[in-house]
Amino acid sequence: MECNSDMNVIDCWKKFDIAKCIANIKESSEELKPHSLKSCWKKLWPDLTAENEESVQVQSLTANIAEIANGIGRDGFEQIESSDIQELLESQDEDLTETDLEEMLN
Repeated sequence: MECNSDMNVIDCWKKFDIAKCIANIKESSEELKPHSLKSCWKKLWPDLTAENEESVQVQSLTANIAEIANGIGRDGFEQIESSDIQELLESQDEDLTETDLEEMLN
């Protein structure tokens, strides 16, 4: 809220209306960092923040793995993307059966 330096506080507040209030809220919300917003919800909705934190960690790790693979730079490693790593991890969610283990040994 910008007021003329010649105005006193009361006059400045009299010029403050709902539209300026909404504009202030919009500007403030744009400056909020996602981490701060999630921290506010942590005690009210712990499941939401736990899922988001785990998702962010997985995304960060898969991006790091893809970057390392791209750094190798040969035998197809330069084309690996984080989505490829994520797909591989998701395909490994199933437990190995005894038959799978036997096939791996032979």
